[in-house]
Amino acid sequence: LIKNIKLTDLLEKQFKQYLFVIMLLIFFLIDRYGPLISQLQEIQDYTHGAQDWNSKGVMVTTGGQEPLFASLQMCLNPGITIIIPRPLYPGCLNAITPINPNIIAIDQDKDGLRVDHLQEQLEICRNKGGPLPKVMYINPTACNPSGMTVPLDRKKVIYNLACEYNFLILEDDPYYFLNFLPKDPESFLSIDTEGRVIRMDSFSKILSSGLRIGFVTAPIPLLRRIELHKLVSTMHTCGVSQVIVNKLLTHWGKQGFEKHITQVKAFYRKKKDCLIDACSRHLKDLAEWEEPTCGMFIWVKIKGLDNVYNFATKTCIGKHLVIIPGHAFLGIDPSMPCSYVRLSYSLAEPWEVEKGCKLLADLIREELKIKK
Repeated sequence: LIKNIKLTDLLEKQFKQYLFVIMLLIFFLIDRYGPLISQLQEIQDYTHGAQDWNSKGVMVTTGGQEPLFASLQMCLNPGITIIIPRPLYPGCLNAITPINPNIIAIDQDKDGLRVDHLQEQLEICRNKGGPLPKVMYINPTACNPSGMTVPLDRKKVIYNLACEYNFLILEDDPYYFLNFLPKDPESFLSIDTEGRVIRMDSFSKILSSGLRIGFVTAPIPLLRRIELHKLVSTMHTCGVSQVIVNKLLTHWGKQGFEKHITQVKAFYRKKKDCLIDACSRHLKDLAEWEEPTCGMFIWVKIKGLDNVYNFATKTCIGKHLVIIPGHAFLGIDPSMPCSYVRLSYSLAEPWEVEKGCKLLADLIREELKIKK
């Protein structure tokens, strides 16, 4: 159209800008804003190794929760078997439960999901002739709530089991760029040779949660199914947000993006160290924890309290102290025993962390006295 209109260069530029603004304010064609897709493919290539974009694709999503929900809807039906870690991100658990699948929950240790337990459960399924799993959900970097990261050797074992037992891996990795490791961990996407990995990333933790921009990388046939889910749910991801992220990535370039990530890591590492130091001063005789390798959380076991639910939701809240009882991550009833709580260091200032840990210690001591 513009080529056929005799306009001055200035008017032509203004007209194109006008059309671009109009495009932002109406429906996008699903989520194929070309400039941003190209940027995301480049990020995946230099972060996770060169990808075959003839067989795989990237789609922009509304945050990281949308592709997770869509993938679960795509893969599961009542009775279909899914493997999940225990404890588990509640957003995944809440999406799974209404579908009523068969759930195999695998315990975790300081290196994340235990492969010995996984292998044992898979062998039981096969020997019983029962339904084998179709999909596995895993949050491999800074697992929410534990903060642990699955090392590469363990990822390779998990991936080989996925190939042997023929199931997909939903790699939900919103904290990937918040790791405190000497080197960024290798992902399941980076070792995927059979098109078994659906990887979900998000800008919520490194740019802005309010922009609601995430992206999913997957084999094209699976990506098209996720796209169909968007058509009947959110329809498309906000065009204005997509353009903002694209402009920012363009302005930064690869070096600028990496510099920003380095700054984000330093920001959260400082906050993590602050909470670990405060816990060591005030809680060392009252609780146990593993120092997280990434993310925003610490998973704490309170000694002497068999069930922390009322303690967390009533006693602590009554004193304006917010901690999350472990029940939310285990999918168990509040009446069931659980000694774990999740502490977060993402928002609190150093003085608030110090005050909060001291208060938590005082409240634990009071609770233990009541129990006696």
